[in-house]
Amino acid sequence: MNRPGGDDFEGFVESIKQQRDALKLKLHLLKAEAKAEWEKAEKKWKQLNKGIEKFREEAEEATRNPDKTIKNLAKELKEKYEQIRKRL
Repeated sequence: MNRPGGDDFEGFVESIKQQRDALKLKLHLLKAEAKAEWEKAEKKWKQLNKGIEKFREEAEEATRNPDKTIKNLAKELKEKYEQIRKRL
């Protein structure tokens, strides 16, 4: 049976399908990668909150001399969120 457009059209459609499938896979992998990055950031978020809680318990000392580790953790968390945002 002779179809409109013939084999060229079928090949064209197959090419589009392959591109679609490849993009779908890449998006899935990107989503998984972003999720993994998010989970790492969430661990740092929990660490940050624990550190903040510790210093709140010792509020007077914390306001005079905040721990550098907490500042570094907050900086790393900010950078991690920026990385995730750039990937999305």
